[in-house]
Amino acid sequence: MPIFSIRTAAIGLSLLMLSYFFAGYGLAAQLTVNTLDDIVATDGQCALREAVEAANTDADFSDCAGTGAYGTDEILFSVAGVIGISPQLDITDSLSISGGSQIELTGNDQNRILDASGEGLELILSGLELRNGFDQASTGGGCIRLFGAGVLLEINDSTLRFCRVINTGVSGSLGGAIVLGRSPAVEPRSSSDGVTGGPGTSRLIIARTAFLNNQAESDLNSAAGGAIFAGPDPMEIRIEDSRFLANFAQSFDPSDQFAVTGGGIWVANGTSVFINRTEWSFNGAISTGGNSSGGGVFIGALTGPGLIQNSTFSENQTFSAGTGAETRGGAIFAVIDEPQILSLNNNTIVRNRARFNGALAFSGGIELNGAGNLANTILANNVTVNLSDPDNPVPSDCLPDSLLQSLGYNLIKTNCGLAPVTGDQFGVDPLLDDLADNGGAIEGMLSHLPLPGSPVIDSANPDPVQPFQPVGDARVCQPVDQRVLLRPFDSGGGAVCDIGAIELQGRPIGPAVAVPGLNRWGTLLLAMLLFLALIQRAKTNSIRLRF
Repeated sequence: MPIFSIRTAAIGLSLLMLSYFFAGYGLAAQLTVNTLDDIVATDGQCALREAVEAANTDADFSDCAGTGAYGTDEILFSVAGVIGISPQLDITDSLSISGGSQIELTGNDQNRILDASGEGLELILSGLELRNGFDQASTGGGCIRLFGAGVLLEINDSTLRFCRVINTGVSGSLGGAIVLGRSPAVEPRSSSDGVTGGPGTSRLIIARTAFLNNQAESDLNSAAGGAIFAGPDPMEIRIEDSRFLANFAQSFDPSDQFAVTGGGIWVANGTSVFINRTEWSFNGAISTGGNSSGGGVFIGALTGPGLIQNSTFSENQTFSAGTGAETRGGAIFAVIDEPQILSLNNNTIVRNRARFNGALAFSGGIELNGAGNLANTILANNVTVNLSDPDNPVPSDCLPDSLLQSLGYNLIKTNCGLAPVTGDQFGVDPLLDDLADNGGAIEGMLSHLPLPGSPVIDSANPDPVQPFQPVGDARVCQPVDQRVLLRPFDSGGGAVCDIGAIELQGRPIGPAVAVPGLNRWGTLLLAMLLFLALIQRAKTNSIRLRF
């Protein structure tokens, strides 16, 4: 691997950040919405519905006239407030909608809000609140449905809440807030790249966005993805600085035929999965009769690199009241295809549970069917609960006899057969405070602070922090914690970071930290400040940066 000078590395990363910043800002028309009415009328005003139609047709429509050449168009707003959407807005061409954190779109519990379709279509949303979207059809997506091969859905600085899919028929309920992929009505086929399920890989990018109280509910079938359902196509998943709180996939079918999976997110085929600095709390996969898996995260197949880091999983659950049903992975359930590895680094996975009714509960914490690595992570106080004996929960942090391996410096309260390596603490309580808003890149983010005397303080890998690590071998601390505070912080007599998602008394890296809704400028500033801090640390410690 070549070694570059700090100056060369700085220039390279700066260009990378600038390319990210200006991504999507090519030739396009800008359409400015100046009314909160959801209408199509010749009244001298440009409504959102009219602006979407102009973008779909690449031509001025009604009183909406674009500025610039039509292409991948952008919709802006000169007004602030709530727009009631009815019926859903149909999007057939790539589009960016920027609300400036002043626009709410609501379906008023009557209909879906955005419905987009088209091969290769890109939908980019920022500074919006989408709420109370509703779908009662088998295709799902209470707030957003995006169908097509090789599509992109990117959501920044937004909130999706109280979006629901309620299916009372014989089909399953998918994606309380979002369904992304190719329509289940389209027959799977072999693509040109050899992947069954359609040509091209779709992408989901989430940053600084909250998913709150979304729900996928079924009366007579399965349910999957309380907040997000991504599949069946191959998917690249990237989620950073976000929240998943109180999202549920649930089925009230009393039979044992239908499973409930992914209280927070359901991913069918992850060609890459990257989750960073994200809160997963109080989500659930709830079944009256069938199996349930992945209270927070469910990955049906990891077929490429996977990394979950700097994230808190707490108070998530799987539940089944069926007497013959199984519950798996109260926090995380994943199937990892050979030779891939799911790496978990600097996470806090605590107080999750798998509840069952006399059958089997495999893990209250994490269950990985395939290879996984664990480093600098707290895995503790997760339990299984038999409904026939609810007062006696059984400690269950991970699945025994799995392929999960320790890379060192973990705290695991109830070991599931991992061979201890340097820095591991087994059979120890982490001594964490309750879930609370301790700051973060998004407003209201919850985490667990270590209490005074906690064994996780200054106990992680002592090697220098590294922002980039080999896939499948993430074993040293990340340079910032879940709250985007610098590691390490010398709180116990040594410059060693803490085990888990939170660095106690971590140092802020600049004014862009811990404020609600960072925009693209804020993200760029944050990244530049972080990299300058890393350069200074490299100079201080006389080390060279590797890329």
